[in-house]
Amino acid sequence: MLHSPVKLNEVTKQLKELGANKLTGHDGLSPQLLKELRPALSAPLGESVNTYLVELKHLAETWDFGEFLSQILRDHFVCGLISSGMQKRLLTEDDLTLSKEIEITSNMEVAEFEAINIKDGGASKIHKFTKANAMPENVCGNVKCDRKLIAYGGHDIPILREAHVKVTYKSQSKTLPLIVAAGNGPSLFGRNWLQEIKLDWNMIKAVKKMPDIKPQIMNEFTHLNLKPDVKPKFFKARAVPLAISEKVESELNRLVKIGVLEKVDYSDWASPNVPANKPNGGVRICGDFKATVNPSLNPKEYPMPTAEEIFANFQGGQKFTKLDLNGAYLQIELDDESKELVTINTPLGLYRYKRLPFGISESGAIFQETLDKILSGLPAAHIVDDVLITGKNDFEHLENLRSVLDKLRDFDIRFNPDKCEYFADQVEYFGFVLSAKGIEPNPRKVEAVMNMPRPRNRDELLSFLGMVNYYRKFIPEMATFQLSVE
Repeated sequence: MLHSPVKLNEVTKQLKELGANKLTGHDGLSPQLLKELRPALSAPLGESVNTYLVELKHLAETWDFGEFLSQILRDHFVCGLISSGMQKRLLTEDDLTLSKEIEITSNMEVAEFEAINIKDGGASKIHKFTKANAMPENVCGNVKCDRKLIAYGGHDIPILREAHVKVTYKSQSKTLPLIVAAGNGPSLFGRNWLQEIKLDWNMIKAVKKMPDIKPQIMNEFTHLNLKPDVKPKFFKARAVPLAISEKVESELNRLVKIGVLEKVDYSDWASPNVPANKPNGGVRICGDFKATVNPSLNPKEYPMPTAEEIFANFQGGQKFTKLDLNGAYLQIELDDESKELVTINTPLGLYRYKRLPFGISESGAIFQETLDKILSGLPAAHIVDDVLITGKNDFEHLENLRSVLDKLRDFDIRFNPDKCEYFADQVEYFGFVLSAKGIEPNPRKVEAVMNMPRPRNRDELLSFLGMVNYYRKFIPEMATFQLSVE
């Protein structure tokens, strides 16, 4: 039955006086409150907030509450909730109404459901245990579990839940029992599951025997080679405009916090810091290495791919995905000897890079070679920090994308989702526009060539020919034209 509005209003008032932080269980309430609060109808385990409200309204139809109906539903709604978290949240509200109760609990239900999905990483649905009004994990409620687990040391393992889940492995699909126990140990694939799911032990053993090649690849190209008999160069700090001084200090602190920079008291090498404004209003910390480190480095001989080599593997592609690697160079750690070479001098003191910075002349070749190793054998192309993926159809495209993302994840290579393009009909890449129709010159690049001033000397002529030569395959008789000009 439903309780009278007078009594329930008084109960609600006393509960608010107790405070939500004291509402830890019925044992903490007076016997009189306990008697009044014990609901005649409560939200069953696994039932959603909306379903519970509908049943509550249906029960109220058998009674003539008149103008008190809204209050009755409001108060009984709170009392009947199984989730103590929802009850605490509602009891902190002033001027609580039924509509406000529904809004708050519905939002909490959705938020908790999404949190479960994020935490479980897309795990299979667990029957009766995916709703926000499920019982607390220290309460058995209506769930009967007769199992008892004993640990290796002989002590009992508390069981929190038991459910049946859908398990899929390759072409096999079974509904199997899942036991959730207290503790922080690894998940176990039990004998009862092994009897139902046939694992590929050859693959498992092969993966177990594979060497950890991540340290080899990520550290193999992190040494900057100096020319012999090079003397260190130390430049004083340059003044920073007052308008961005706070932003520079904040960015330096951020880079120290995430492990890109470290503060040092002394260094033989020092390049001046040249902060640059970013489109989002922030600043980018840059070292001016042109006069210090770059002239002192041995050139790294590593061939960069040509346009023909890149696009040869993309014939037949229908849509295209372009991944922009976030802070590409900064994902490669430097050895201790190289760190001193990339020290920057700022008004706040000396900072040295712990990772490969932008502005070093060899950074592009180093990262290109590193990514070549990581993506070797995968259906993707890349020019330094831009990775291109396609497929002859959407299914093949998606499979190729997954394999690339898995490999990047294995090596902790991050990308910027805001600058990535997925399944686009056309993309700009390496100075060209790529689509299902083929390769075309980038109109913006062509316009830049057309608007170049007339060359006045040999150097300007060679510069002009260099830009035109980039699109020579689209210009008929380009070789004849170039010979006549030269």
